[in-house]
Amino acid sequence: MFAEERQEKLLGILREKRKVAVSEMCDVFNVSGATIRADLRQLEEEGLLTRTHGGAVLRTRASFEQASDAREIVNLSAKERIGQRAAALVEDGDIIVLDTGTTTLHIARNIRDRQNVTVVTNDYQIARELEASPSIQTILLGGIVKKGYHCVVAINGRSILDTLNVDKAFMGTNSLSLKHGACVADIMLAETKKAARVATGHCAFARRDDHFNMQIVAGWQTSAQKVLADQWMSRIQHIMPSLSEGMSYPAVVGSEGQERARNFYGPSLERLLRLKKQFDPDNRFRAPYGLF
Repeated sequence: MFAEERQEKLLGILREKRKVAVSEMCDVFNVSGATIRADLRQLEEEGLLTRTHGGAVLRTRASFEQASDAREIVNLSAKERIGQRAAALVEDGDIIVLDTGTTTLHIARNIRDRQNVTVVTNDYQIARELEASPSIQTILLGGIVKKGYHCVVAINGRSILDTLNVDKAFMGTNSLSLKHGACVADIMLAETKKAARVATGHCAFARRDDHFNMQIVAGWQTSAQKVLADQWMSRIQHIMPSLSEGMSYPAVVGSEGQERARNFYGPSLERLLRLKKQFDPDNRFRAPYGLF
């Protein structure tokens, strides 16, 4: 099979699946990894795909993104206001992540007077902005320079962020999806963003990093069955703390709900109650068994 023919078929597979792996294409075309990588390189030069670690993704109009210099003046006043509001959340002594972006740059410009703050960033324009601040320590992440965007992306998806727990993370995004959440156009940049880990004490769920999740549900059809189900659930709730270090989720509150909520949310509960009172004083966002 000629290279042009193989590349055309490879592109057809990519259009169907949206992404391909080098190892998979080696099996499909019975060629070496070096041959597939050469094909991907050629197709990338033609603007048809974007190579990633171990494969490639289809390049579409959605993957086009303006360079940082062009975006810096877009919605400038809104970015300045966001920068001021976000900077107000940064406290002396914090360790924070400032993601690359023309909006997060304004956060950096508004925290230069903070004391004993450590900023972790992959944006060297942000690092330069903070360089003259004597009370701010800046950690500039290493990686591959993303040309035109004043930033670096992690090599092979690995970053020093994998080893850090920070107090707050300010992340940039190109769009928001109800299904997929925050989205960006560059898959390597997405991997760098995903590595940011906010310390447990600054999140709603004190045990969000646990790798085991069990959900127990009781159902009933009659009032008598409901009594039995409540008794069964009560026994389960008393068993769970011994199996989960007291951190079982109190979805069905009951008479002991607040105490179990404190066990689960830990020191975050009081902060959550304050936020609830501040942003939802009329309790519009509530569940039948809500804690608040």
